[in-house]
Amino acid sequence: MDDERRHSVRTAIMRHLDVYPDASDTVEGIRGFWLSALEDEADPSLVESVLDALVSDGVLWMRRLRDGGVIFGLKKNW
Repeated sequence: MDDERRHSVRTAIMRHLDVYPDASDTVEGIRGFWLSALEDEADPSLVESVLDALVSDGVLWMRRLRDGGVIFGLKKNW
């Protein structure tokens, strides 16, 4: 079940970025806007885990803000 949820979240994130390649947001924003159709199954820790994996895979960039927040976006060379 967790693998299916991870796959659904990853697929939804990549589909969003296909349509909006310049999009960037926090875990909360991604969960609330990019994944609104999956919000019930996309708990914050799962979304953060998928985003971290996409950063590790070189697909996304991650930037820590001065206030401690973190935003994610698509790497341009991807």
